[in-house]
Amino acid sequence: MAESEPTPPTFSSPTVEQLAKMVFKNEKTKFSQDSLDLTCEMLRIYTLEIFNRARKQAQSEGCETISPEHIEKILPQLLLDFT
Repeated sequence: MAESEPTPPTFSSPTVEQLAKMVFKNEKTKFSQDSLDLTCEMLRIYTLEIFNRARKQAQSEGCETISPEHIEKILPQLLLDFT
């Protein structure tokens, strides 16, 4: 039996929508399904980029696991790259 492809990580649309509602100033503000899907995809891409950069940082320091310190070190450049 052939190995199946691993499922790509995703964010739950209802969860993202509820988190966004906590930030909206006007309770009548709503997400269209397209914008919600796009927001979930952007969160997925940002998360994968953070993981990959933190992994490279950990490897450059000779570590086998990623720690919060590795994320702290890559965060300034990541924020500059995505602004």
